[in-house]
Amino acid sequence: GSEMCIRDRSKVNVKFHSRVIFKGHCSKDELEKLFLSSSVCIFPSLFENFPYVMLEAISMQCPVIGSINGGMAEIIEHGKSGWLCDPFSKVELLEVLQEAVDSNEKSKIAKNAIQRVIDLKLNKAAEATAEYYEKVIKHYEKKTIYHRH
Repeated sequence: GSEMCIRDRSKVNVKFHSRVIFKGHCSKDELEKLFLSSSVCIFPSLFENFPYVMLEAISMQCPVIGSINGGMAEIIEHGKSGWLCDPFSKVELLEVLQEAVDSNEKSKIAKNAIQRVIDLKLNKAAEATAEYYEKVIKHYEKKTIYHRH
């Protein structure tokens, strides 16, 4: 749509406040609704090793713009499965955003992004990471219970 989600209202020029939604923490359901109602999601991270939130947007078939830095550039093929920009360049960021918003290929690019994630087997990496976190949590819980007695 014509709105954006940004956490810090002070970072946005006052003339854009009517087109920007300022969000803090979002529930999973609320985040899904935001992705589904967005024309494009942009993640201009300075560094993002494994971009979970971008993968969530891709899973909702939301076209994405990612940073040329870090893991996003390994997932997105510029113009084919999303767009890439230099987060340090406001001019480039705005040009890529305009290109994405104006694109007639957003639906195709969103589908290409899903296929790219499947081809890279990133869902397996995410599952392995979640399993590892669950093991760590269980180990910590056992250790905490043991020390309480």
